[in-house]
Amino acid sequence: MVNDASAIDFGYVGLVFLPDMSIEQAEAEVKRVLEGRYLKNATVSVKLAKASYDRVGVQGSVEMPGDIKIGPGATISLSDALRRAGGIRGNRENCRVKIVRGGLKTPFGPAAEGEVSSLVTQDGQLKVPDVFLRNDDLIYLFTPASDTAQGVPGNAGSAGAGGKRVVLLGEVPRRGVIEFAENEPCTLMYLLFKIGGLPRFAKADQITVVRRNKDGTEKSFLVDGDKLMNNGKPEDDVVLETGDRIVVPARKISFF
Repeated sequence: MVNDASAIDFGYVGLVFLPDMSIEQAEAEVKRVLEGRYLKNATVSVKLAKASYDRVGVQGSVEMPGDIKIGPGATISLSDALRRAGGIRGNRENCRVKIVRGGLKTPFGPAAEGEVSSLVTQDGQLKVPDVFLRNDDLIYLFTPASDTAQGVPGNAGSAGAGGKRVVLLGEVPRRGVIEFAENEPCTLMYLLFKIGGLPRFAKADQITVVRRNKDGTEKSFLVDGDKLMNNGKPEDDVVLETGDRIVVPARKISFF
């Protein structure tokens, strides 16, 4: 079986990686590995025992964010993808969608370049564009910023529309207020991309996000920025809200 890393476990040969390969290309790669390690002339025949599936990602303000499985080589309409994701969550007014082609294969995810379209007509009626999605495409749904019930680790796929301002402090390239445009995902991962990453001596695995509650009290939580930037998983991201303070500590350095 081909695993999630596009590799097969070939017994004593070990792992053989076959990313995005046809049957003929897989044959050639297995032959190359065998002849490079064990055999002078390897005869290799590859057959497809069971077809896998393609997938598209649906994130943002939908009821059931996540990946949707489709047939190998198939497409799915944007309207059908939204339906299978449970539909739009929250206020539909000024609802927009961002389509990132190949977004599931890039660590930038919804922060990557994409096409933004409105899902609401001028008279306020919901109208989904006639767009079809292919394997690894990603859609991100934006609803008005009033939908702010999210914003804790693990819920980054449920909110994150832009038009916000946060305060960045500590061991960072530039301190101060960072503004997000209306169409920018306002998440910690996108913030780190936006400032060009963290300097060498930043303690990225101990980033603190401080948020003021409506009653004036504050809460804070730690985020492992190293893990976030290494794997780029949306579920590890954190949605930021206007007024959040993001503090990046410096590493302690000892010369003895």
